[in-house]
Amino acid sequence: MEKMSTEIATLFQKIPDGSKEYADIKDIFLDDSNMELVEDSVSVIKFLNNSRKALLLIKFKYFLRGLNYESVEKENINKLIAYVDTQEKAEFITNSFDKIISSNSKLSCCIMGLLLNDMTKRKRDITQEELMILQVLPMLNDFDIKNFFYLYNIVAKRKGKYHNIVSSDIECCAKKCNTVKKNIYLTIGVLEKYGLIDKEADVSLDLDENNFDMSSVDYDEDVFFNSLSEKLYGYAQVLFLE
Repeated sequence: MEKMSTEIATLFQKIPDGSKEYADIKDIFLDDSNMELVEDSVSVIKFLNNSRKALLLIKFKYFLRGLNYESVEKENINKLIAYVDTQEKAEFITNSFDKIISSNSKLSCCIMGLLLNDMTKRKRDITQEELMILQVLPMLNDFDIKNFFYLYNIVAKRKGKYHNIVSSDIECCAKKCNTVKKNIYLTIGVLEKYGLIDKEADVSLDLDENNFDMSSVDYDEDVFFNSLSEKLYGYAQVLFLE
């Protein structure tokens, strides 16, 4: 408990004291009762009456799993402390903590950790695509993450320039996830809303100049994964390695 509390305190010391917008985030992650759960979640949950704190710490532990992927020590944030050497990086890391707090999914939190692990390991700045993924992850739930992974996996096995999604893919994904097609469509709707799926329409007009009533319009719509979903899939693979 003391070790993790010290590490988080060290990380937040790199953020200017005058940054009032981060005050709530500091308070949440530096609370002693929260840190107890990081060290011994099973025993401390019995003494936590506040479900919000319990849920937060579960999500934070999943974040740590991703952050320390392939590391011997699974619960430390030393790499984040070393990574923060500019104001921009400090604000980005704090924003990431905010995403953990607001996330609807523990699996999303793990992916956030994987993303930050990759950045700190390569000692590089975040890209615009990664920043967009970070914005989307809190909006996805665990079902969305699972549905997305298996649907992308099915679609990507077909060769082609674009990863088009067809009805047979959705049916196959539903069986793989032991759910109904309606739920896969719900996930597709969320992915489209937040820019992880694109649509491309093709309108063909067959005009009969002599008889307009005989004219026709054909409308086809392609739904496909884009570069954002490709990058997200790269991180999500770690969660579903068999």
